[in-house]
Amino acid sequence: MANKIEENKMRGYISLYRSLKNWEWYDDVNVKVLFIELLLTCNWKAKSWKGEIVNRGEIITSPKQLALILNLTESKIKTALKKLQSTKEIAIKTTNKYTKISLLKFNDYQNEIEEDDKQIDNKSTTNREQKANKSISNDKQIDNKSLQLNKDNNNNKEKKENKENNKDIFENFRKIYPGTKKGLDTEFNNFKKKHSDWKEVLPKLNIAIQYQIKERESIKLKDPKAFVPNWKNLQTWVNQRCWEEEIGEVESNEEEINYIPVKPEVPDEEFDKFYEEMEFNKPIFDINEILGN
Repeated sequence: MANKIEENKMRGYISLYRSLKNWEWYDDVNVKVLFIELLLTCNWKAKSWKGEIVNRGEIITSPKQLALILNLTESKIKTALKKLQSTKEIAIKTTNKYTKISLLKFNDYQNEIEEDDKQIDNKSTTNREQKANKSISNDKQIDNKSLQLNKDNNNNKEKKENKENNKDIFENFRKIYPGTKKGLDTEFNNFKKKHSDWKEVLPKLNIAIQYQIKERESIKLKDPKAFVPNWKNLQTWVNQRCWEEEIGEVESNEEEINYIPVKPEVPDEEFDKFYEEMEFNKPIFDINEILGN
């Protein structure tokens, strides 16, 4: 035990605060393990490495080397590094010879140390007391910073979760939509841009399109030769607020179907205009009659 304590004194230490449990990446095991490894191995003061100055809070390494140390794949290491970059925990400088990682908030996690290499040696009682007093003062400052940091992180995490949840809801709708469509980001951004009430509309999209699909299938079931217009491309459907065509019936959960007019012998432009202006809020026959029940 005595030898272990002496070894710890020679190697130095880092501060690991309990507030880390409130960190937004704490539940991500790979990110957490990687971050603690960087805290343990980065410079506690500036040093020179092959003519390159490596400052306090920086480390020269590579994803491959970190993968070997942590027993993870390079892919998982790169993913974890990207996550830390996204929340500005680290910055990465890559050359053809090395990768330098900088912990941007290193001084928030570790007290500023001004002593030289001799700080690991035993010092006088007076110096240790002075350092202890300074540490207490720094702890209070860091605790205040940590509280604010945790509050900001929680707010950011909540906003991020809401954003991802909204996107997932829209993606479920986009996958179901039968017509021509573009990628998720393009369609979702168009939806938000075109409609200021998109947050209120979003939960209705999935229900509305399923109802419209069922409606068309019922028309074809009754008369396979009946004309049913092709689906518009998704952007047109969204821009024209086509979910409102059937939303009244969708919310009432009634098994009713509206009439889809047979296409007359008129130019496509006139029929499209006629079809868009039609009101579909008066069902004229029962689905049980269509299905022969």
